[in-house]
Amino acid sequence: MSDEIGDLLALPSTTLLIQNSAGKDSQAMAYLLHRQAVARSWRCRILHMHCDLGRMEWHETHGHCRQIVTELGSELVTVSHARFDLLGGIEDRMTRRADAPPFPSSAARYCTAGWKRDPASRWIRNHIGPGEACVVAMGLRAEESSARARKPVWQTRTGADAPTKNRRVIDWHPILHLTESDVWSTLGYSPDQLAEVRSRVRAWRAEGLAGAALMQRVQGMGFRAHPAYALGNSRLSCAMCVLACRQDLVNGMEFRPDTAAALMDIERRSGFSFKQGQSLTSIATGGNGA
Repeated sequence: MSDEIGDLLALPSTTLLIQNSAGKDSQAMAYLLHRQAVARSWRCRILHMHCDLGRMEWHETHGHCRQIVTELGSELVTVSHARFDLLGGIEDRMTRRADAPPFPSSAARYCTAGWKRDPASRWIRNHIGPGEACVVAMGLRAEESSARARKPVWQTRTGADAPTKNRRVIDWHPILHLTESDVWSTLGYSPDQLAEVRSRVRAWRAEGLAGAALMQRVQGMGFRAHPAYALGNSRLSCAMCVLACRQDLVNGMEFRPDTAAALMDIERRSGFSFKQGQSLTSIATGGNGA
């Protein structure tokens, strides 16, 4: 940790805003930061923030966020887009720009800007006053992509920082150096233990459990991370994310069939696939997604 971040977190006028997506990385980050707060005697206020994506989220996401925050004895703030949930934003984009793909992509991640960064910055501008600071902790890891590997450990958050008001806002990536194995270890799982959890879930599927009955069984097994990971997901964001692998999409379509149906309808009406070269409609009908 840099001296500058440490100095800020030692002040009661600073808010440490831990971004909480309910994913494994943000959960591990939350655990580690709360431990550091005790060990280093930080005097800052600690809040968790969830950026609500609406119908694109897993049903279980809000509950898992609350579970993490309750376990840590903290407080959860939820923010959202001023007009639409993310599915509504996709529908609006299709209406306004019929010639362009309505879905986000790795090259056009308007979902991150409009439904995560902008609502968080709006909350900061409204709740962090003159003479105060806010350190926004985000669970990005260098191992995930070359773009994330190039991220600095911290940087000023433009759009929320206000020198004229003596308000300082910093984006901080405290787990940039962690591996996926480190993350699961922080949550209490070795690779073998995680494999055993997923093996049990596959066995239940083989017995015919699916949908709500399967989710109820998964939630009753005492798994400490979001249940999507027990189902085999490699990552967690939207139930169906444009950056997800095929298996993650299959899981999301099973447990958010209403959202899957709406996205497939947008595919049909717009003529664009959910992902480049991979449509949800094809996956739903047993194809390879092309």
